[in-house]
Amino acid sequence: MATEKQKCEWLGTWIGEEGREIYRTLQIPEDIKDIQQISQKFDEHVRPRKNKQIARHKLKNRRQASGETFMNFVKDLKIILMDCEYDNPDAVLEDCIIDGVVDSKLQEGTDG
Repeated sequence: MATEKQKCEWLGTWIGEEGREIYRTLQIPEDIKDIQQISQKFDEHVRPRKNKQIARHKLKNRRQASGETFMNFVKDLKIILMDCEYDNPDAVLEDCIIDGVVDSKLQEGTDG
């Protein structure tokens, strides 16, 4: 079983030259030899930053594509919605489905 120090050393080999350049910019203290902490620093660096205004714009303009399944459309809406920070995301999701779905019968819904 590999030690944490060994895992950290292996990481330097696996991430390649570009990864090592990024590693140097992360300002990780020398005494940190925990692969989870180092991995978290990398994640924070490469993961896109949330921008709720852009996410809300994408959500408002998202329409079901021709040939796209309803389930895929809803799944994509839910993913975008995660970054929107609405107080009532379920109500917003329902509105986006109604506005963006291709099937007019689904837009009309039922009253009973």
